[in-house]
Amino acid sequence: MLIGLLLATLTSCGGKDPKEVAEEAVKAELNGDLEQFYDLLTQEDKDAMTLENFKHFYTIPDELADAIELIPEVKESIKVDKFTSSVNGETATVTYFIYLPDLEKIGNLSLEDAKTILSMKSHRLKDLPEEIQNKIKESVKKDGVPTRSYDRSLKLKREGDEWRVFLDLANQVNSRMVKSVYVQNN
Repeated sequence: MLIGLLLATLTSCGGKDPKEVAEEAVKAELNGDLEQFYDLLTQEDKDAMTLENFKHFYTIPDELADAIELIPEVKESIKVDKFTSSVNGETATVTYFIYLPDLEKIGNLSLEDAKTILSMKSHRLKDLPEEIQNKIKESVKKDGVPTRSYDRSLKLKREGDEWRVFLDLANQVNSRMVKSVYVQNN
């Protein structure tokens, strides 16, 4: 009976654990569901940034969006795993790995193709000549999408009986360093 009471007390705080909340937030961002991601933020973060501004800063980068549009395999190569959490009272840190496409290594291009790309004003995939786009697509079909892994962490805070993602948006905005999951800082 004492064990049952102890278990009930430990699990009665309601809601999801920090790891589950972090996984939900990261997957929402990767799926482009920024409203769901925003809903998982602390009130402090929501007070620092409106949903509209959040969508602006946390949308998928143009270069990656172009690659996904032209080469569906690029989106399939984006993965997250190995979520682990560390709880310290009313705060938690969840670490995980994200695998992002290494767009610099995508496609087996000739030196001539590289010169063509460098001579262009825009280096966005969608602006490349069709011949080069096709070479990249063929290379991806043959060799897959090269990826790099990055270790990431999310801070969470307990608000009432729920864990919420804390991005410290007020500080990020003040320092002009808003970081989404796509930021490659390793």
